[in-house]
Amino acid sequence: MWLFSSAFLHFIIIGAIEAATPVLEFKPTPAQNDSGLIWFVLQNRTSSQRYIDDLNEFLKSYKEPKPANVQNCDRETPPENHVCDVRIEDLAPCARADDYYFYRGQVCVFLKLRNVSNWVPEFYNSTNLPSDMPLSLKETIRKDDEKGIPPKIWVTCDGETAADKEMIGALDYKPWRGFSHQYFPVINAKNYLSPLVAVHFRRPQFGVLINVECTAWAKNIPRKNKQGIARFGLLLEDIVY
Repeated sequence: MWLFSSAFLHFIIIGAIEAATPVLEFKPTPAQNDSGLIWFVLQNRTSSQRYIDDLNEFLKSYKEPKPANVQNCDRETPPENHVCDVRIEDLAPCARADDYYFYRGQVCVFLKLRNVSNWVPEFYNSTNLPSDMPLSLKETIRKDDEKGIPPKIWVTCDGETAADKEMIGALDYKPWRGFSHQYFPVINAKNYLSPLVAVHFRRPQFGVLINVECTAWAKNIPRKNKQGIARFGLLLEDIVY
C-alpha cells in the first residue's frame, strides 16, 4: 500500500488544480520573448512591423474559411458537435491587418485563455463581487445583470503602479470586456478557436515605460498565483535614432 504525507497530497492536489486552470496570455509576442516588453519607435516602421507580422500570423486561423460546424452564436450556447465562431470583424478597430494602430502611436494587444479544455468557469454576478475588483467593472456587471445579459469571464487592464495608471491612457475592449459564456466549457474541441479580447490602447504616453497588468475575472481563476494575470510593458518612442 502506498502511503503519502498530507503535504505531498496537498502538492498533488494544488498542482492538478493549477494545471486545469486557464492561463491568460497576450499577443503580440515581445521582440525578446522573455522580456515582456512591446517596444518600438513611432517613426521607424521596421521596429513595429515585427509585431504586425506576429499578429497576422497569430490571427491567421481566425481568418480562414469556417468549417460547417462553426456558427455565429450571438449569445446562445452552440448545439452538440458545433462551436462558436470568433469573428475578426467584431474586434474592430483592432482588426486592421495593415497596422493594428502601431503606425499611429497606438497599440492593439490581444488576450486569450490557454489550458481551458473541459474547464467550467464560475462566473461572477452582482451578488458576489470580490473586494479587489475595479469599481468600473463592478458597475458594468451590475448593469449587465439588470439587462439580463449572459455572463462573461471579465477582463480588466490597467497600469501596475499609480504612475503607470496615469500614463496608460484610454482603453477600449473589443468585442466586449471579457470572454463570453458560450465558448465554455470546451468539450467538443474540433475546429474550436479560443475567444479573443482586443485591448485598444488609444493614448499611451510616449517615451516612458508603462507597466500593464491584465486580469481575467472568474471565481475559479486564482489570482494569487498569477495564472489569471498577464503582465507586459509598453514603450512607444517618438524619437528617431
